[in-house]
Amino acid sequence: MKNVLYRASALLMIFTALALNSCVDPVDLVTENAQEGGLIDVLSQSLPFKAGTNPTLEIAFDVPVGPGIQSVEVTKVFTTVDGDVSNTVVLETIDIANSNTSDIVSKNFTVVYDDLIEGLTVNGSPLPADEKDNEIGDAWTLHYYSIMSDGRRVANNQITNIGVANPYAGKYSRVGLLIHPTAGNLPYDETGLDLKTVDASTVKTLVGYWENPNYSLVITVNPDFTCSITGDVGGTEVTAIPGKDNKYDPATKKFTLNYTYNGRLFNEVMTAE
Repeated sequence: MKNVLYRASALLMIFTALALNSCVDPVDLVTENAQEGGLIDVLSQSLPFKAGTNPTLEIAFDVPVGPGIQSVEVTKVFTTVDGDVSNTVVLETIDIANSNTSDIVSKNFTVVYDDLIEGLTVNGSPLPADEKDNEIGDAWTLHYYSIMSDGRRVANNQITNIGVANPYAGKYSRVGLLIHPTAGNLPYDETGLDLKTVDASTVKTLVGYWENPNYSLVITVNPDFTCSITGDVGGTEVTAIPGKDNKYDPATKKFTLNYTYNGRLFNEVMTAE
């Protein structure tokens, strides 16, 4: 009899716990991706903000086919090069209206400096009214939240980083010729080459047509728009070719470069895309 009563009591406790648990709403449905859907593909994950050029930045993302998304909320936060962080403010709300239930939806929007600084403060002070007063290395981070048709607010993992850069950073096309000591003349060309900011007058990119990120070409634009060349290829120094021009044309946003390492001569032109 004692065993029967014990089992009955245990079953009653289990059923009671299940009943109570069924009355509690899942707390993660509001802010987490607890159900399928809500993720987007951010196409513009890294953009340079070239201070002093009054740039207009285009930001694009795709919404895959899936559970209905009512809108995508984009927030912004600013971080200084010293690590101070601003408040977070909504930058844009993009209407999707559940149209992703039947097809991929592509969206884009543009922002200028005034859009990026509006409503943001760091240590109680607004961001500079003049974009040139920001420092190289300051950056905005955009986060994306999908507002689902069932009311959930789903945080996306992909972000957009907009870093304050010098005027020479960005995407370039490159047409070049490698004069190899044994293989002869080897032409090359490419698009979408990244020139990344090092400091206010210096950018860094890849050497020639090599894809190894450890093979670095460092270009410093001097006040007269001539360029100084340094770099490294597997421990071998990259230098300018004596007697050849290295220069930047601000009117055409074009670099003309002539450099060498280990007997290999590179003649190339890089043009901003």
